[in-house]
Amino acid sequence: MSSNQAGPIGAVELEAAAAALNEASFVEAANGDDDDGRSGDQGSGAGGVQVQGAHRALHEMVARGGSFSGRERNCAYLNTRDGQFAAAASAVGFDFPDDARAVVTLDYDGDGDLDVITTNRTAPRLRVLLNRSERLVGSDRTHSIGLVLESSAPGNRSAIGATVEVSLKNAPPIVRTVTAGAGFLGASSTRLTIGVGGASAVDDVRVTWPGGVAESFGPLPANGEAFTLKQGAAGSTPRERITTGFTVASPLSSTETAFEGPGCDAAVVSAYLTLPEPLPPIERNGEPYAWRDIDIEPHALHEPGSGPRVVTLWSLDCALCATELTRWKTSDATYPILALSVDDVIGAARGQKFDHARLDDFVTAWPDTGEREITFGTASYELLEALQSAVDRPFARDEDIALPATFVLDAAGRIASVHRGPVGAEVLGTELAFLSSPESEQPEKRRSRATPFQGRWLAAAPKFSAVGLARAWLDSGQARAAADLLQRAEARGEWSSDSATARPASRASAEAARLLYEAGDLPHAIEAANLTSKLRPEWAKGHFNRATILDAAGLFEEAEAAYTQVLELRARHWQALANRGWLRGRTGRKAEGLADLQQALKVLPKGVPQGQRAQLESMVQALREGRE
Repeated sequence: MSSNQAGPIGAVELEAAAAALNEASFVEAANGDDDDGRSGDQGSGAGGVQVQGAHRALHEMVARGGSFSGRERNCAYLNTRDGQFAAAASAVGFDFPDDARAVVTLDYDGDGDLDVITTNRTAPRLRVLLNRSERLVGSDRTHSIGLVLESSAPGNRSAIGATVEVSLKNAPPIVRTVTAGAGFLGASSTRLTIGVGGASAVDDVRVTWPGGVAESFGPLPANGEAFTLKQGAAGSTPRERITTGFTVASPLSSTETAFEGPGCDAAVVSAYLTLPEPLPPIERNGEPYAWRDIDIEPHALHEPGSGPRVVTLWSLDCALCATELTRWKTSDATYPILALSVDDVIGAARGQKFDHARLDDFVTAWPDTGEREITFGTASYELLEALQSAVDRPFARDEDIALPATFVLDAAGRIASVHRGPVGAEVLGTELAFLSSPESEQPEKRRSRATPFQGRWLAAAPKFSAVGLARAWLDSGQARAAADLLQRAEARGEWSSDSATARPASRASAEAARLLYEAGDLPHAIEAANLTSKLRPEWAKGHFNRATILDAAGLFEEAEAAYTQVLELRARHWQALANRGWLRGRTGRKAEGLADLQQALKVLPKGVPQGQRAQLESMVQALREGRE
């Protein structure tokens, strides 16, 4: 639970007994985030806390596979030309549970028919649907003509509002209008793609330009190609034939390609990442423990200087996994692969002990062919937790890792790509070759690999923020790694104390401090708390949590100074008064301690439970009687 939910760290259950008073320490109430500089138990910020809680709950619902719109499936209706429509989404390939929003049409691949692109509320956020309807009609495929209009009207080169009338033999004319927008949050292409049935040519194309001037462009072939029609050039200049401006890397996209080979048609979904931080150190009892080899010896996932590598997760009970490993072994590529079985972790989750003899038998029987080195081992639970957090971020879903799953790491140990499902050897080879090139250190080059087609980005890549990754590591229990990540980000100047990103960074750092404190790692908890106060020097709660940790570590002088900082920000902070008073009393300054405790009683809010008031009164009495 995050710090703004669970309250500040260092909470100690107070007891009324005087003998236990020397262990007592009041901490701030947890009824708010204290962003407005006042105590949460005074009722401030309640609306903001409710909004934050609702937003968090909504985000978690979507991450678990929920939807803003009830996982609505896409619909498509066919005009039956008798005054009715027939539901045809499944027949034409539109039936996806995407909650689609914008729908636009264009000849994406330049083959003369209209394709569809949808933007969706759930993943995938963008879906490209290529029109393959000619396969349904065989050699009797329909024909089309593409037209791009260029107007001479000032400010309207795309001829928005122009009307095109296409004349055919023995058929009524076809009329289309060039528009700039259609439907919800979308605009289809201004290039008109007009189907003409079985006709191989059109008799005439008549354009009524914006402003009312009409021109005829004479007969044109209808073979699926497109032409540019310029206002004022009819009959005097040859029409310019244009070609598609897109390059299709593979059918649909390079991120949804089938695993090659007979009998294997499972799809692989890939994500190419720009993650400028390595995975957290995977340790157990302070030692590297990402995976164990066949001899049960533990190892780190990445060794400095080892270069890029491929790590795949698999199971002895996964047929696709075995097929994938066999095909990798017999391919021509030579890069090494670390193949980690998850059977040990699966068995532990089921309350069963994994029989390592099964893995030994598998490796012993492994075919000694091909050039690629495959190292076998077993993945640790800690590694799977770290990889799960890495998968959840790019796919924006809290879904368990499906097998087989393959991760490509660069030379710094950063995840460069994630492949869910069986992936071909040549895909991994291409990725490793890229990571070995200087281009791999250019964020824009990495970003371009995440797209299935060539093109131009409309904006620069968003700046990486360490906060989201730190949150993911905190959720997976990697508090030390999250704290180190935030420290590195601060050292390279990612935030300043007055920046908008300093607030979420300070919350993440405070959460890391709390978890480290609870784990007994006081030195690193202090470092995280120091960063929190540095990022938000005006945050009383941050200073209070830091003071509590310093107090627990026996650094009384620094703790007292931190409590004083809290009181300089909020003079009526009764918890800081109580803690500072008790600290002063324990360090031989009874009069100062009593003054603080009595002031704490004086400013104690009415909403504080009576039991805490009684405990505070007991602390005052203990100091008066000289009991510490």
